[in-house]
Amino acid sequence: MESILILGQQRTGSNLLCYALSFFKNYRNINEFYSVDTDAFIYKVFFQEDERTQLFNTYETKDWKVLLEKIHQDPMQALDNLNSLIKNQSKVVKLLDHQFQRNDKLYSLIDKFDKVIITERSNTLDQYVSLEIAEQTKVWLGQNTDDAKITLDINEYQKFCKNKDMYYEHLKSKLKGKNYITINYEQELSTGITDSLLSKLQQFLNNSPEIIMKDKNRIKKQSTIDCIDKIDNYNEIKQFLE
Repeated sequence: MESILILGQQRTGSNLLCYALSFFKNYRNINEFYSVDTDAFIYKVFFQEDERTQLFNTYETKDWKVLLEKIHQDPMQALDNLNSLIKNQSKVVKLLDHQFQRNDKLYSLIDKFDKVIITERSNTLDQYVSLEIAEQTKVWLGQNTDDAKITLDINEYQKFCKNKDMYYEHLKSKLKGKNYITINYEQELSTGITDSLLSKLQQFLNNSPEIIMKDKNRIKKQSTIDCIDKIDNYNEIKQFLE
């Protein structure tokens, strides 16, 4: 069994990529095992009831927020617990920038994974607007957000651009000598799960695992509108975006 670690930022197609990897036989999508989201218990989606019960028993708690906190505090031990839990399956786990910001010990996990995939998005403005709308609406997956708009704070956007560049530069420095590929949102994920995406992933994985076809349209784009049309003060700040 091999393990796959997905690294990137929010709104770069990481959920879709995790789902695409679950198309391969014996590859188990764990997604954000190291979630810091205290608004939702993501494990309900990715773990069966008996597995969740085992996790609660391992960490001696019945409170899922406490469980998330304990897993995040000691990432290496949590990885050992995860391996014991899912046993003979190749795990697919993702870590995003905001999780590293909360606990930089998570970087130590990189050496524990056989292969790494980085997700990135070329259009930073599109990414930022999508992130702001998700945080504003609390809609991260599934629902259409065409009607949502934001007022863009140009200083916050420029700060995001700077932090994005620094994050990916630091990330790639941590990956020197590591077997990894980069998946670009616009080029390979924006149109959904395609045969070319599955083929690229299959070549990257060991032994060209068998593909088990699932619903390719399970995860859809949340918005079909140009990001410029979702910025209600675009005319005021467009000069700062050029």
